[in-house]
Amino acid sequence: WDLSMDAPQALRLASRPTPYDAVLLSGKLRTDELKSVVAAVRRVQPAAMVLVFDAGSQAVVPDEQDSRKRFLEECSQVFAYSPSYTAIMAVLSRRDAEAEKRRPPNAGADKQELLDEVLGVLERGGGRRAPGPVSVGGEG
Repeated sequence: WDLSMDAPQALRLASRPTPYDAVLLSGKLRTDELKSVVAAVRRVQPAAMVLVFDAGSQAVVPDEQDSRKRFLEECSQVFAYSPSYTAIMAVLSRRDAEAEKRRPPNAGADKQELLDEVLGVLERGGGRRAPGPVSVGGEG
């Protein structure tokens, strides 16, 4: 599991050869940033889930509206606002059985710890830095 608070860091993490089963991104990012992170994740893991939160919070420039709409339609899950623990767990549990089959025996990924950290960041509202993606991976 990796956590990033900005697009450049998320892109660096996603560009590593580590496969991610899912990526959770802030809808406050520009569409091109969202697409770049997703493309990097899917180069390694084409079936990775894409979850976007705060999708209704970003004012999109008119030239970008169609592109953004198409991007969001292709996502596995879109949350209009910050999701709850239950919402995130429900979406991630869809892939649990499949992910466990691929996970190496020594990969320690505690979903509860990750979700506690992600929800803590969401509750603080990203006050220290500009809001950015939160990369959530199945291995790492």
